[in-house]
Amino acid sequence: MHPYYAGLHPEVIHHILSIDPQRCDDTTTSQNETCSEQLVRALELAITELSAQYGTDIASWRWGAAHRLRLIHPFLKTIPFLEYFTGRDIATDGGDFTLNRGQTNPYPCCDLSKTITSWPHVHGAGYRAVYDLSDLNRSGFVITTGQSGHVLSSHYLDMVDPWRSGAMITLPETLDGPRGQTLSILTLAPEVRP
Repeated sequence: MHPYYAGLHPEVIHHILSIDPQRCDDTTTSQNETCSEQLVRALELAITELSAQYGTDIASWRWGAAHRLRLIHPFLKTIPFLEYFTGRDIATDGGDFTLNRGQTNPYPCCDLSKTITSWPHVHGAGYRAVYDLSDLNRSGFVITTGQSGHVLSSHYLDMVDPWRSGAMITLPETLDGPRGQTLSILTLAPEVRP
């Protein structure tokens, strides 16, 4: 396979199927394969490989088993032991061409001869927000991990599950917090030097 075709390029597939179908022919064989034959062959190969990895019950396959996101601390990722304890690995939905973007990189090492065993989530929205301009109190937001970068804070990874599920967090009108929860208040005060 030519490196240009590595990755997901639906526009190339659309072009070949609709405008340039002679490219479906495998020139290494004596037969003249059609696009229909190649599509059936590709589907059969995909089902065989996926069945070997995820079992033969197609209804039990889950995208999140192959499409996983590794959340890591930007500084602590350089320390292998700490990265293991401070990071988090989660199953995610979405894809390269979905509204809930979860871009994948199936060829991280550019070795196109290897069977693809996972589709890691490598890029997506780290911050999502919906602003209701008619009533800002109904606006919501969520960030990928949590409000704090401090690994010992209760807010270090507290937004992972709402982010993954597509939930939003609304800002309360009062400091009593949403649904009776107490909010934390962080006060930053400059040091006064003589």
